[in-house]
Amino acid sequence: MISPALYDLMFLAKRDGARRYPRDFKASRSPTANLAVRMLEEGMADGHFVKDDAWEVFFEISALSHGFNPTAKMSLA
Repeated sequence: MISPALYDLMFLAKRDGARRYPRDFKASRSPTANLAVRMLEEGMADGHFVKDDAWEVFFEISALSHGFNPTAKMSLA
């Protein structure tokens, strides 16, 4: 990871106005999440993915990808 402090700032540091999981995401307050969910929904509608709750699939993908970042950060120590 090139900038581990940036990851901490973006995802771990508490700050005023930060979105809260999951309510703010499901309320469409995250432009990035909204795009990802829309793409998942389109893929489900087109038959590329099994039909499911697109928000829950997005949260699973996010959890997996965020889990990789702290692991990479630890390997730099």
